[in-house]
Amino acid sequence: MFSFKPNVKKLADKRNIRGLIKALRHKDSTVRARVAEALGRINDARSVEPILSALHDDAIEVRQAAAQGLECIGWLQISRHLQSESVGTQKVAAILKSLGMLSNPSSALVYGVVTGDFNEWVKIGAPIVNKLANMMLTPHAPDYVVNGAVMALGEIQNTRAVEPLIAALNDESR
Repeated sequence: MFSFKPNVKKLADKRNIRGLIKALRHKDSTVRARVAEALGRINDARSVEPILSALHDDAIEVRQAAAQGLECIGWLQISRHLQSESVGTQKVAAILKSLGMLSNPSSALVYGVVTGDFNEWVKIGAPIVNKLANMMLTPHAPDYVVNGAVMALGEIQNTRAVEPLIAALNDESR
C-alpha cells in the first residue's frame, strides 16, 4: 500500500501502465477505481490482467470500475487474452457472477464471451442492444459470439436491433 496519492490523470496522460498498475494497490478505493478506469481507457494489452485482478477488490466501486475498464479494452481483446494466458476463463466468469455484476451490460458481455452463455444478455434486454449490435459487426469476431448476439437480439425483440441484424445477415464474410 502507498501513503502518497498518485496523480492518476498524469499517469494516464503519460500512458504509464507500470505506474498505474502500481497505483492499483493504493489504500484509497477511489484511487483504485480511477486507476482501473484509466487502464481501460488506455487500452493496452498489459492492462488486461491488472483489471481482471481488480475484479477481486473488496470495494464495489473498484469492481464496477474494473468492469467498465474491461468494456473499454473490448471483449475481443479480453477473450483473446483469456484464451492465451493462464487465467481461467471460468474463473473470471465465476467472479463476475459471484459479485452480482451480471446486470451490468459490460460485465454481462465479458461473461457471455468467456462462457458462451448468452442468457444474461437476454435478461438485460434493451440496455445491451447497442453493445450486442456493435459486437455482432466487429471484424474477426468469433462465430459463436456473433451467433449468440444474433440469438439474444432476436429474443430481446427491440426495434434498434433490426438494422444490425440485417447487416449481419448480409455480411458475406460470415
